[in-house]
Amino acid sequence: MKYLAAYLFLFSLCLSTSATNAFAFPEMIREGYANCTACHLSPSGGGVLTPYGRELSKEILSTWSKDGEQAYIYGLAKVEEPWLLGGDIRWLQALVNTSTAETARSILMQADAEFAYNSKSWAVDVSLGRQEMGRGQGRFFSRRYYVMGRFSDQLSLRAGRFDKSFGVNEPDHTTLVRSGLGFAQDTETVNAELAWLDEQWAVNLTYVYGQFVPEWSTARDQGFALNASYYFLESQKVGLGVYQGEDTSRTRWAYGPWAVLSLNKKLFLLSEFFFQNQTTKATDAKATGFVTSHRLGYEAHPGVVAFLTAERSDLTPRVANSASDAWGLGVQFFPRPHFEFVGAFKRQMVLDSKQFSNMFYLLAHYYL
Repeated sequence: MKYLAAYLFLFSLCLSTSATNAFAFPEMIREGYANCTACHLSPSGGGVLTPYGRELSKEILSTWSKDGEQAYIYGLAKVEEPWLLGGDIRWLQALVNTSTAETARSILMQADAEFAYNSKSWAVDVSLGRQEMGRGQGRFFSRRYYVMGRFSDQLSLRAGRFDKSFGVNEPDHTTLVRSGLGFAQDTETVNAELAWLDEQWAVNLTYVYGQFVPEWSTARDQGFALNASYYFLESQKVGLGVYQGEDTSRTRWAYGPWAVLSLNKKLFLLSEFFFQNQTTKATDAKATGFVTSHRLGYEAHPGVVAFLTAERSDLTPRVANSASDAWGLGVQFFPRPHFEFVGAFKRQMVLDSKQFSNMFYLLAHYYL
């Protein structure tokens, strides 16, 4: 039993670092890309890349590259628009130390293929792959599927299963914002999303239906999400996130500001601060708290980004051991198109009990 806490913490790390928003990097705003659709089919980012997104992975993200290397499986399979193909394979080696135990695991977290058809007026997207269940067990499922119609260059409507747009939408689901608010790994829901994207404004309004296949997701809420942002000075973005959700045990509102700021061409900051008001249905108990996450990144060399993180969470202040702090550091490396490596350390402390956990992990990501 003394290893149970370490195992559960490690298992949650394995789930959360397998980010479904694969290859979505909001810090690309420092290169002048205001919206995710510059690189992705999805209006909120992540998932299958457009041809232009693949070009940017070669020209901007990677340390080394050669012509044609960025293509789907290196151009061995001929793929031309309106077809878009992709996929992601992720592997994690992690070590977790807690106050009582130490646990290490190596795990294949994700092995997905993604298929899309993208015309001027409509698009369809489907992913098929593996969902990790723990202890080497997994199952075949679809993380993401949707149909999208475009009414104009700015306005679109999509329906299906995908991540809700909320906050910065960065792919690291270990942040206290995403894990604390229930937006970590395997929290996709069945949604209908109306998106308006122009050169300065981005607004995503999402109706959250819930689940058709409940065992595929840890999210049970029904409600809505609003994520709105304003882009200015060619490399800055500020936004507001609002979320209302309800399940069988509680109702809640989460709301607050977020920002992606380019301090210069190399240095950037991702910052989020959200309040949450929650009511437990069985007791009518109410709780108001907050969670905040910040990530400071520096591109030391093309394809090499060092980062520092600082976070705090206290979502149920009247409950013992609610408040916790976390800080971390790491390096993200894109040696060539198709490859991403992350080596990182994170320490989290429960403020009341002084219980701590140290996480060391190496993430290897290959995209098709």
